[in-house]
Amino acid sequence: MKKLLIVGAFAVGCGSASEGIATTETALERDHGALTVMTRNVYLGADVDPILAASTPEEVPVAVAAAWAQLEANDFPARAKALAKEIATKRPHLVGLQEVALFRRFSASGGAPLVIDFLELLKASLAARGLAYEVAVVQTDSDVSMPMLAGFDADGAPILDGVQMIDREVVLVRKGVSFSQPKAARYAVGLPVSLAGGSVEIVRGWASVVAQTEHGPVRFVTTHLEDHVAEVQLAQGAELLALLGEEKVPVVLVGDFNSPADGSQTATYATIAAAGFRDAWSAIHPKSPGFTCCQAADLHTTQPFYERLDLVFVRAPKRALPLRSASLVGNQLLDRTASGLWPSDHAGVVVTFGDD
Repeated sequence: MKKLLIVGAFAVGCGSASEGIATTETALERDHGALTVMTRNVYLGADVDPILAASTPEEVPVAVAAAWAQLEANDFPARAKALAKEIATKRPHLVGLQEVALFRRFSASGGAPLVIDFLELLKASLAARGLAYEVAVVQTDSDVSMPMLAGFDADGAPILDGVQMIDREVVLVRKGVSFSQPKAARYAVGLPVSLAGGSVEIVRGWASVVAQTEHGPVRFVTTHLEDHVAEVQLAQGAELLALLGEEKVPVVLVGDFNSPADGSQTATYATIAAAGFRDAWSAIHPKSPGFTCCQAADLHTTQPFYERLDLVFVRAPKRALPLRSASLVGNQLLDRTASGLWPSDHAGVVVTFGDD
């Protein structure tokens, strides 16, 4: 999904908690030393390409209204329950989320805004299943406000509401897993885009924590790279690799890299691999394509997944973080909601490290 103008953030701190009944046993100990991670692009819920393609200021509110209607039809409250079900099934210790949107719609007539907060809805769905996950760090990747056509007054003049979209990346940590050093930032290189006589900048970011595992400390990083201009994506990937090059502990790097694993579009995947990162999926399933992308913008539509953009990389000695298993979530018809919605336009990837 495209994203608009970004406001970056950097957070530091630490946290830890126990899960379930009072005990000194950690979640990792209860899982016999296994470390399970998940990457999940949850999808903004609407195609913003028509907004970015608007050629006049008058076209923007109409395109925003169409995107809002699609957002509502794609029903994130229902999708949040499906995503929580995936997490309940796999029980990952660390989850990297992309496109965790917050929408506010401000009525032209005033009053409190209508709020759709993906993070709060997902947290509520997890809690409803008795799952205890802590929001360890949030990176704000976009904060954009635009006018939306809400109707016409008695004289035929357009009524314009305001819509704010805040896009975020999030790291969730399962209760009982100790973590420290949560960090997040935006990339220095973004993508300026002309929009109806003005311009916006598409900028991406990353978020991370250091988790204490049975295998020692592990830096867990989630990111979402640019998908339209290869040069921008490569610059972002290079910046991330430079940051991680200074990391002394093992690194698990997850996210939507927008660089197909088959190398058919950009060199980012190969660049990351050349920097010493192993692709967990291909290591475990060398003959399986493991496609994670993409369903149509209308999540009621069903089409084949056709490329692998959502990846889990690891940089560590094999004996330090041995790969045990890798699986996909959200890629089967049975994963859809009761109304037939896919949980996201992407599938997720779950990887477990640890000796068998």
